[in-house]
Amino acid sequence: MQSMQTANEYLELPYEVEILQQDEIANIYWIPKANTIVCEAVHEYMPQEDFKALFNTISNHVAKYRPINFVFDKRALKAFHQPSMEWYFTEWKSEMSKLHGLKRHRKLLPNITWFALAVKAGRAELAKKYPDGEFHNLDIQYKDTILEAINS
Repeated sequence: MQSMQTANEYLELPYEVEILQQDEIANIYWIPKANTIVCEAVHEYMPQEDFKALFNTISNHVAKYRPINFVFDKRALKAFHQPSMEWYFTEWKSEMSKLHGLKRHRKLLPNITWFALAVKAGRAELAKKYPDGEFHNLDIQYKDTILEAINS
């Protein structure tokens, strides 16, 4: 029922929220007044092929709407896949920054201690492996609520 709770949370935001996509993996929202695209994971795990397909779809929305903020709501996830994160950080974020000027990224993590630690360790590894990566030039922050993520 996590996805139902968060779907309601998005509908209760003090913004008009356009639903761009809803499926068993994720929901994509456009919030025009906040100039924000949100990707809300709704399943516990995203296989790499589905993850890449999802973010390629998001790329099309970024090209169309030109948001200044991208929020990735990972609260429903229970599994962490490092190769997907590496692709997301080194390729997808770089492309969005260079082609569309998208530099502000906000994340909502599940309330699982090991998940946050895995993300931190994964980012540290990527920083070492890609010292000149475009992701170093991005504004990436972790927030506790969707409203904080949208408004920061």
